[in-house]
Amino acid sequence: MTMPISMRDYVSAGGADDAVVPIAQRLGSMTEEIDKKPFDALYALMKAHWEANSSIDAQALIDLMVEFTKDDGTKPFAPISTHTSTLMEIMMRAKADGGEDLPVYKELYAAQVYSFAGNIVLENFVQAMLVREEYEPW
Repeated sequence: MTMPISMRDYVSAGGADDAVVPIAQRLGSMTEEIDKKPFDALYALMKAHWEANSSIDAQALIDLMVEFTKDDGTKPFAPISTHTSTLMEIMMRAKADGGEDLPVYKELYAAQVYSFAGNIVLENFVQAMLVREEYEPW
């Protein structure tokens, strides 16, 4: 399946004689850097919480992630679809920081399992709601 290409996905590289370049290519790693900033702040917040309370549970970790608010007032980790990948990144960062043996690592794993299961349930529900039922003839 091919995706339709829109000119909104492209910008001019400079002047009228220059080639038209995809926006993603022009921005390069800048978008990756922008996406990492809220994650870094979330990781620092979660780490501060689990260092202050080593018995923090999976639900509290998920609540921290959902309620995390950026400076502009948005909540980038509120959508359920972001939870599994975000928790995986947090687990990888915690492991890199030597936190694999901490009790919170098991709670991060449990939170990731819960978020994965919740995402599947939500996707199945949405899919069931979008599928049209064929009515039986009388």
